[in-house]
Amino acid sequence: MTTPLPHRRAVRIVGLATAAVVGLGGVSAIAPAYADTQSTSDGASASVDDVVVIGNKIHLEGSGWTGGSDPDNGSTIAVKLGEALDTEPADGPVTNPATGESADGFDVWDAIEADADGNFSADIPFPTPDNTSPALDTAWEVGTTHTLRLLTGSMESGDKGRSVLLTFTIGDKVTVSSTTGGRGASADQVTLTPAAASGAFIAGENVTATVDGASATWTIGRGTAATTADHATAADDGSLSGATLVFADGSLRAGAHTVALTGDQGTTFTASVDVLPALTFSALTQGSSGTLSLANLPGGAQITGIDLPGATFTGLPVTAADDGTATVAYQIAAAAELGTQTVTVTQTGPDATYTSSAKISPDNTVVGADKFTITSTKSGDVGAGLYQSAYSAKQKALYVSDTNGLYKLNPDTLAVEESIHDVTQVSDKDGNAGQTTFGIGVDDVNGTVWVTNTRANTVAVYSEDDLTLLKQFTSADTDATVGHGRDVVYDPSTNQVFISSASEGSSGEGYIAVFEGGDNNGDGTPYAHVTNIDTGDRAVFNPVSLTLDAATHTLYSPSLSSDKVAAIDTESGDVKLLTLPGIETDGRGATGIAYHAGRLYVASQNTDELLVADAATGATIKEVPTGTQPVSVDVDPVNKRVYTANFGGTTVTVTDLDGNKVANLPVTRANHVEADGRGNVYVVDKSDDNKVWKITPKAAAPATLKSATPTISGTAKVGHKLTARAGSWTKGAKLAYQWLRNGKTIKGATKASYTPVAADAGQKLSVKVTGSKTGYQTASKTSAAKKVAKGSLSAAKPKISGKAKIGKKLTAKPGKWTAGTKFHYQWFANGTKIKGATKAALKVIKKFKGKKLVVKVTGTKAGYTTLVKASAPTAKVKR
Repeated sequence: MTTPLPHRRAVRIVGLATAAVVGLGGVSAIAPAYADTQSTSDGASASVDDVVVIGNKIHLEGSGWTGGSDPDNGSTIAVKLGEALDTEPADGPVTNPATGESADGFDVWDAIEADADGNFSADIPFPTPDNTSPALDTAWEVGTTHTLRLLTGSMESGDKGRSVLLTFTIGDKVTVSSTTGGRGASADQVTLTPAAASGAFIAGENVTATVDGASATWTIGRGTAATTADHATAADDGSLSGATLVFADGSLRAGAHTVALTGDQGTTFTASVDVLPALTFSALTQGSSGTLSLANLPGGAQITGIDLPGATFTGLPVTAADDGTATVAYQIAAAAELGTQTVTVTQTGPDATYTSSAKISPDNTVVGADKFTITSTKSGDVGAGLYQSAYSAKQKALYVSDTNGLYKLNPDTLAVEESIHDVTQVSDKDGNAGQTTFGIGVDDVNGTVWVTNTRANTVAVYSEDDLTLLKQFTSADTDATVGHGRDVVYDPSTNQVFISSASEGSSGEGYIAVFEGGDNNGDGTPYAHVTNIDTGDRAVFNPVSLTLDAATHTLYSPSLSSDKVAAIDTESGDVKLLTLPGIETDGRGATGIAYHAGRLYVASQNTDELLVADAATGATIKEVPTGTQPVSVDVDPVNKRVYTANFGGTTVTVTDLDGNKVANLPVTRANHVEADGRGNVYVVDKSDDNKVWKITPKAAAPATLKSATPTISGTAKVGHKLTARAGSWTKGAKLAYQWLRNGKTIKGATKASYTPVAADAGQKLSVKVTGSKTGYQTASKTSAAKKVAKGSLSAAKPKISGKAKIGKKLTAKPGKWTAGTKFHYQWFANGTKIKGATKAALKVIKKFKGKKLVVKVTGTKAGYTTLVKASAPTAKVKR
């Protein structure tokens, strides 16, 4: 076992551009602000948030800015306002960080010094007419677009000349976004989310809200912990977040609404927000048909048009009922373009146009299920909210988490062997109560099961044997908390456990937490937190799932927020970022990953596909459309199959290792797949009837052997050789022969040739040829039958030896006949049969005097036609 990572501070990778989360202006929704990143010809790059909040500092980051005369620092970067040097000219009270002198003479707004590696992260002032000289002609307003020019070469001697232009839009301090429906909510429930950037309100100011002039109640927090109040309180920096305005039962219908936020210390903001109707498609896959359900429309409004590329809607116009609902039938074309499309709904009475989006996913039709054996737990065997599973080769058990329970299943029968139905009711040896379980991984070396307590930002360790809670980390273990912990992987080469921190959003630092598998450092405390491997700003890299190449002790993790995959050396903690061109980043990136034989298999929710990529370079090998919202992937190395769980659909997609689709298997809302290395794969689903599924490929049917009907050459006659002609068979096939008499096997007749015997006379002969070859199904073909005639005896003309003289003996010599022929004799005198003269020898007596003697030899043999041959006559018998 190699040396594990030491207990130390986080390992930091550098050179990553970042973007912050800010509010967008006007009626736009709050969303992650992606960064505008630009690069110079020599590879230096810089980025700025796409949206900069009015009045707030402008955040810049960059990498590759090396140069200058100071070996301890990189380039000194001048920041100018405007696209050209004479556009929005202004300078500020800045100092050249390289020289310590005033930079006013350079006509720059600010200056930044990169570190020795060429990286920088800086916040520069927001320019206004009051703080610029010469003053800006007009203040930067919400919705306007501006640029910053970053330059090197003039601020520091010996520095390299570079230039990039960054573009951004000004966003408002306060924004309001709107959502309709949502998880656990009715379709006509509307949630308004006001958000204020830092400095919008006074610290601690109590903020009340009105919507269209009517007072609204705040909902503070989320889920079961949410409370209601008549006001929300601004944070210490004057920002406002985490509070919403909820309108249930269609009380805030689709259309434009005005939201006013008033602080008790005199701060007031007013914003408009567009509330959209809720659109629910029963299916959005290629070739599907279904019903679009609209909710929260103004009662009596008429929907006159709906446009979605690739879809045809029928039955329009349709009038909304008083409760704001309407339905429209549709058909999605089989060749509809995949991905997110714009949906436009046109309404009259009142007139309105609503714009939303919908994603068309690959065809979810079940195919190839007959090639697999699929079984599952019964309803109620396991709890609701199934999340992940992990197979233990040592225990021959499958461990399953269901958010509030933990199960140990027999992997063959799926019977529950051990379980904890409510993990909060068990405690570890220190009295710490268990927390809800999500991600799960097994450590067969130390006999433990690790789980992530995602909601509590902690982890826990259970016994593989009986699910005893061995260690429950709590929020008090500040160095061991894992923000939104998701996947767990144990590395036997370091005896360490790696856990991804998949915190949602694009702010903060991403990392992978590392724990001892046992008591690695011998301090008497097992499972201790070792370190966090820092993967950089979450806007660029937000680690989500994990997979391990044990042979090279390399841990791979894809990013939820970009097209990157981290390749982490589990021994040193070194991080290398690979770019996967096949991952589109307009939305969620990858959420599932598996490694096998030098390849990465990545599930991408954004594009509904499985990406096959080179694990060394990230180069795309193949992109495979799977199903709706694929979230998890694993490789079955035994059958060389890849399984992808399509969480948003009704299938698990199966491909071969090269990405060729084999099947779509029927599992609804599959959340996780786990291969056991024995040829089986386990799937947990989050459907209404949660189940654990076992999937095993059926043995492949042997290939069909090319065969031909044999023929028989030769004369079908006893004693004449017959030969079987097999015909054309698959190359390399081994052929066996069996001759048949009247369809029944002739014992010992197993060669390609056969000579009919007496028993075959008058019978029908055929030959059966059987072909066999590894990997092929054995095939047999039988020839047409031939009736066998009797054989023909070969014979010589008999001869008579001796003298034809009275008193002498004559002997018949039959000559050469067919072997095995039996002879019968008959003597004649002048053509008259001599009574009793039926032996080969004949004594010549007086009555034969003057007569000529002849002998006839009759040959007989079973299966042959009888043959008679007569000798030549003797001379006349003399005295």
